[in-house]
Amino acid sequence: MRWHLLQAIEEIDPAGSAVTRAQLPAANDGVQRELLLLEMMAQTGGLALGVLDDFQSDLVFAKVDSADFSVSPSDTAGLRIEARLSEVREEGAWLDASVKSGSGIILAQARFLLARVPGLNKNSSTPVSFHRAFMEGYQVRSKILKSEKGIS
Repeated sequence: MRWHLLQAIEEIDPAGSAVTRAQLPAANDGVQRELLLLEMMAQTGGLALGVLDDFQSDLVFAKVDSADFSVSPSDTAGLRIEARLSEVREEGAWLDASVKSGSGIILAQARFLLARVPGLNKNSSTPVSFHRAFMEGYQVRSKILKSEKGIS
Protein backbone atom coordinates (compact mmCIF):
# COMPACT_ATOMS: atom_id res chain seq x y z
CA MET A 1 0.00 0.00 0.00
CA ARG A 2 1.28 3.45 -0.90
CA TRP A 3 0.00 6.45 0.95
CA HIS A 4 0.37 9.74 -0.87
CA LEU A 5 -0.15 11.91 2.19
CA LEU A 6 1.99 14.86 1.23
CA GLN A 7 0.32 17.61 -0.76
CA ALA A 8 3.44 19.60 -1.57
CA ILE A 9 7.15 19.73 -0.91
CA GLU A 10 8.21 23.20 0.18
CA GLU A 11 11.95 22.68 0.40
CA ILE A 12 14.72 20.14 0.73
CA ASP A 13 17.95 21.36 2.28
CA PRO A 14 21.00 19.24 1.35
CA ALA A 15 22.39 20.17 4.78
CA GLY A 16 19.85 17.72 6.26
CA SER A 17 16.26 18.89 6.45
CA ALA A 18 12.99 19.00 4.54
CA VAL A 19 9.65 20.80 4.83
CA THR A 20 6.37 19.62 3.33
CA ARG A 21 2.65 20.43 3.48
CA ALA A 22 -0.14 17.93 4.02
CA GLN A 23 -3.72 17.45 5.09
CA LEU A 24 -5.21 14.59 7.06
CA PRO A 25 -7.72 12.74 4.92
CA ALA A 26 -11.36 13.23 5.95
CA ALA A 27 -12.00 9.51 5.98
CA ASN A 28 -9.07 7.62 7.47
CA ASP A 29 -10.41 4.19 6.51
CA GLY A 30 -10.00 2.99 10.08
CA VAL A 31 -6.39 4.19 10.29
CA GLN A 32 -5.56 6.19 13.38
CA ARG A 33 -4.55 9.79 12.82
CA GLU A 34 -1.36 9.28 14.79
CA LEU A 35 -0.18 6.66 12.31
CA LEU A 36 -0.89 9.01 9.40
CA LEU A 37 1.00 11.84 11.11
CA LEU A 38 3.94 9.53 11.74
CA GLU A 39 3.92 8.46 8.09
CA MET A 40 3.87 12.12 6.98
CA MET A 41 6.95 12.74 9.13
CA ALA A 42 8.67 9.66 7.69
CA GLN A 43 7.93 10.70 4.10
CA THR A 44 9.30 14.17 4.80
CA GLY A 45 12.33 12.67 6.54
CA GLY A 46 12.90 10.44 3.53
CA LEU A 47 13.39 13.55 1.41
CA ALA A 48 15.97 14.93 3.88
CA LEU A 49 17.89 11.64 3.76
CA GLY A 50 17.30 10.87 0.08
CA VAL A 51 18.89 14.08 -1.17
CA LEU A 52 22.24 12.99 0.31
CA ASP A 53 22.68 10.30 -2.36
CA ASP A 54 20.64 11.94 -5.12
CA PHE A 55 17.58 9.82 -4.25
CA GLN A 56 19.25 6.57 -5.33
CA SER A 57 18.64 4.55 -2.13
CA ASP A 58 15.50 2.79 -1.03
CA LEU A 59 14.41 3.75 2.46
CA VAL A 60 12.43 1.81 5.05
CA PHE A 61 10.77 3.22 8.15
CA ALA A 62 12.67 1.09 10.66
CA LYS A 63 11.99 2.26 14.23
CA VAL A 64 10.22 4.88 16.32
CA ASP A 65 12.27 5.97 19.31
CA SER A 66 9.69 8.42 20.65
CA ALA A 67 6.49 10.10 19.53
CA ASP A 68 4.08 12.58 21.09
CA PHE A 69 0.70 13.56 19.63
CA SER A 70 -1.90 16.20 20.46
CA VAL A 71 -4.35 16.22 17.55
CA SER A 72 -7.82 17.67 17.74
CA PRO A 73 -10.53 16.98 15.14
CA SER A 74 -10.22 20.50 13.71
CA ASP A 75 -6.47 20.18 13.06
CA THR A 76 -6.60 18.48 9.67
CA ALA A 77 -5.73 21.08 6.98
CA GLY A 78 -2.69 23.21 6.27
CA LEU A 79 -0.29 20.95 8.14
CA ARG A 80 3.42 21.80 7.98
CA ILE A 81 5.81 18.88 8.40
CA GLU A 82 9.46 19.51 9.25
CA ALA A 83 12.14 16.82 9.45
CA ARG A 84 15.81 17.14 10.31
CA LEU A 85 18.59 14.55 10.20
CA SER A 86 20.25 14.10 13.57
CA GLU A 87 22.55 11.08 13.14
CA VAL A 88 23.53 9.92 9.66
CA ARG A 89 25.35 6.71 8.81
CA GLU A 90 25.77 4.71 5.63
CA GLU A 91 22.98 2.36 6.79
CA GLY A 92 20.45 5.15 7.41
CA ALA A 93 19.68 8.01 9.76
CA TRP A 94 17.86 9.08 12.90
CA LEU A 95 15.52 11.98 12.30
CA ASP A 96 13.65 14.45 14.46
CA ALA A 97 10.38 15.65 12.99
CA SER A 98 7.26 17.62 13.82
CA VAL A 99 3.83 18.34 12.43
CA LYS A 100 2.41 21.82 13.02
CA SER A 101 -1.07 23.17 12.42
CA GLY A 102 -1.64 26.08 10.06
CA SER A 103 -1.44 28.38 13.09
CA GLY A 104 1.92 26.90 14.17
CA ILE A 105 0.72 24.70 17.05
CA ILE A 106 2.76 21.49 17.37
CA LEU A 107 0.43 18.54 16.80
CA ALA A 108 3.02 15.77 16.71
CA GLN A 109 6.73 15.23 17.32
CA ALA A 110 8.80 12.12 16.77
CA ARG A 111 12.30 10.71 16.64
CA PHE A 112 12.63 7.78 14.25
CA LEU A 113 15.06 5.73 12.19
CA LEU A 114 15.01 5.40 8.42
CA ALA A 115 17.16 2.58 7.07
CA ARG A 116 18.71 2.36 3.62
CA VAL A 117 17.87 -0.99 2.05
CA PRO A 118 19.53 -1.76 -1.28
CA GLY A 119 17.89 -3.78 -4.01
CA LEU A 120 14.19 -3.56 -3.12
CA ASN A 121 13.29 -3.23 -6.80
CA LYS A 122 14.99 -6.32 -8.27
CA ASN A 123 13.56 -5.75 -11.78
CA SER A 124 14.87 -2.22 -12.17
CA SER A 125 17.63 0.12 -11.17
CA THR A 126 14.96 2.65 -10.15
CA PRO A 127 14.47 2.95 -6.39
CA VAL A 128 11.07 1.99 -4.98
CA SER A 129 11.14 4.94 -2.59
CA PHE A 130 11.93 7.59 -5.18
CA HIS A 131 10.29 6.28 -8.33
CA ARG A 132 9.78 8.44 -11.41
CA ALA A 133 6.10 9.26 -10.76
CA PHE A 134 6.97 10.49 -7.25
CA MET A 135 9.99 12.51 -8.36
CA GLU A 136 8.13 14.16 -11.24
CA GLY A 137 4.72 14.50 -9.58
CA TYR A 138 6.13 16.35 -6.59
CA GLN A 139 8.80 18.14 -8.67
CA VAL A 140 11.33 16.97 -6.12
CA ARG A 141 14.50 18.25 -7.78
CA SER A 142 13.10 21.78 -8.10
CA LYS A 143 12.58 21.91 -4.32
CA ILE A 144 16.23 21.35 -3.43
CA LEU A 145 17.79 24.47 -1.96
CA LYS A 146 21.05 25.55 -3.49
CA SER A 147 23.96 25.54 -1.06
CA GLU A 148 27.72 25.37 -1.16
CA LYS A 149 27.66 21.67 -0.22
CA GLY A 150 24.38 20.85 -1.92
CA ILE A 151 23.40 19.11 -5.09
CA SER A 152 22.79 21.39 -8.06
